[in-house]
Amino acid sequence: MALVATPPAAARPSRAPTGGGDPLDARGAVGLLCELGLLTAAHLVGGLVVTDVSRRNRNHRVTTTDGPAFLVKQAGDPDTARTLGNEARTYDALALRGSAELRAALPPTTRHLPERAVLVLGIDSEAITLAAYHRRTRRFPPGVAEALGRRLAALHALRDDQARELLPVTTGLPLVFSFDRPDVTVYYGASSATLRLLTAVHGTGDFADLLGRLRPEWRPGCVVHGDLRLDNVIVRPSVPARAGKGLRLADWEMAMWGDPAWDVATVLSEYLSLWLDHAPVSEATPPERFLDHGPFPLSRWQPAVQRFWTAYATAAGDPAGARAVWARAVPFAAARLVQTAYESTQFLAELPGQVVLKLQLAHNLLRDPAGGGRALLGIAP
Repeated sequence: MALVATPPAAARPSRAPTGGGDPLDARGAVGLLCELGLLTAAHLVGGLVVTDVSRRNRNHRVTTTDGPAFLVKQAGDPDTARTLGNEARTYDALALRGSAELRAALPPTTRHLPERAVLVLGIDSEAITLAAYHRRTRRFPPGVAEALGRRLAALHALRDDQARELLPVTTGLPLVFSFDRPDVTVYYGASSATLRLLTAVHGTGDFADLLGRLRPEWRPGCVVHGDLRLDNVIVRPSVPARAGKGLRLADWEMAMWGDPAWDVATVLSEYLSLWLDHAPVSEATPPERFLDHGPFPLSRWQPAVQRFWTAYATAAGDPAGARAVWARAVPFAAARLVQTAYESTQFLAELPGQVVLKLQLAHNLLRDPAGGGRALLGIAP
């Protein structure tokens, strides 16, 4: 058994779990899987690898040779214990109420041990995140985009009272919607770069006011994923996967009863971020040429976004409703860009050039959502 227990550089240290169990290390994660009957002596003899992939929670990825693979997640404080429980109960409810399309997006195995603040998920050892797939291959398969659109529409179809009662989701607004009048939550633990970002938002014309105007536009009416970043979309880097087979949605801790436009907006903002994050911002390149360079120009990923939206709108089966979602999704995507920029500056002293670009683009999108949707995304429903 190989134990790779060093967390990645981006990992955050986890505190002791609050559910009554001891903190799990690599051996503890394997022992738990054996206790649950998910691993056998044959798996141990055949070989397995345990990798510490901790971030917000204490996470261990356990893969076997030619056998099952699992992600063992353990909360480290009351807040993460609450969201981990939310994720577990959401899986149970979606498996019960979701369509076949939606159930296909869920992990194959789920075990929740609330007394230990632990969630065990089955995973595909050969799968990678959609973000990693795009960065690695620089490809944007239309089948993957269409599958994402269909599965998101299947999630948003859960909009009846029974679904709201069964699902343990919360309600609320994204943090960025309060940036026009930030409270202590926004400033808590803020780095120098984060303070500079907030100063830029408030010091740039009507930027903060435009963010504040999004609050009354929020239309909660269905179950939403809440954090549909490309890092939470899982695919297999194989030919069948390019048709969208095996696409799953991960990390449902932020699932809530909310506005479907927020999930759509998060996907849009992720592609805009991919574009901006790889723009060659340097003194050697004139500012007006930043966005013409880099590995992910608009022309490379626009067709995938268009396929995503067309599949979503078609699966939703409500043209007028889809147009209303799109009308909110574009300005919400601008807000999500600001929130992404905010999250990326938590441990920085200075604002990177890519963060400045995100703020500039977000402000422009907020001022002209329809024009921005046409120019940047090629969509005008």
